[in-house]
Amino acid sequence: MVKRLLDIPVHFIGSLPYLKKFFVVTVFFLIPLFLTLSFLIYELNERIEFSQKEIYGSEYLESLANFRHELFELLNQHNDHLENHLAIIAGKNGTYTDAYDQALEPEHNSRLANVETALHDFISMDKQYGSMLLTTNYRQQLADHWFKLSSLIKQQDASLTQFHGKPFAASQRAHLEEHRQLHVNFLNRPTA
Repeated sequence: MVKRLLDIPVHFIGSLPYLKKFFVVTVFFLIPLFLTLSFLIYELNERIEFSQKEIYGSEYLESLANFRHELFELLNQHNDHLENHLAIIAGKNGTYTDAYDQALEPEHNSRLANVETALHDFISMDKQYGSMLLTTNYRQQLADHWFKLSSLIKQQDASLTQFHGKPFAASQRAHLEEHRQLHVNFLNRPTA
């Protein structure tokens, strides 16, 4: 049966002139070659696309790492400042003077501006690559957390300057301690 099936193409090729025989044999060799090349090109394009996504992801993570670094520097500085104020209030660390806050204000404002700049860079990076990397929801959550935290920092700064020079009630001390604990919790929260 197999011999019968092979006799048909052999008889067909045997009846062709030599030029057409070479053409048919060449076509039979070229078909697998073209199929193999097309699969190879498809695979290479997939790998190139994946590599490009890895590059985008690296740029995205670098931008995120810069934002997190600036944010943690700001929170650590603000937390140290807050703890120093709590020590002053408790009478453990000298007395409060306006010069103390005025000396720290330029550095604090500079760090705050650095965080805002890093967040802006991160948001623009997410707008560029977020849909491809599927990170837009994470960026939105991070921006929302930052805006809540920045308003909390501003409230703390206002609270500290408002309460100095006045009798400090236990409820006010507890309020500042609660803010300090929020900073610690934010610094120690797991990354997404």
